[in-house]
Amino acid sequence: MRVIKYSEEAHDDIVRLNEYIAQVCKAPLTAKRYLMGLEQRILWLQQNADLFPVVPELSFELGYPIRRLNYEKMAVLYSITDDVVYVHRIIPQSMIY
Repeated sequence: MRVIKYSEEAHDDIVRLNEYIAQVCKAPLTAKRYLMGLEQRILWLQQNADLFPVVPELSFELGYPIRRLNYEKMAVLYSITDDVVYVHRIIPQSMIY
């Protein structure tokens, strides 16, 4: 089983997502449920990270092999090195071309 690690940017993405849903949309319970589901989906990568292909466009842009996991309308961008799944960003799917 792999270890999940988050970049500082991914952590900031989660904080911003929570603030947006809880405060801007005024739905704190929805924010909590959404983030719990997102966390479960990311933890799923511990055993299944290899299922998703490398996305060449994103890999070229960031400089290492990036894979993409979608959760509802968000994209989790991650890479795999040995026994670590490194989550780089969690951004809206619409931001990815």
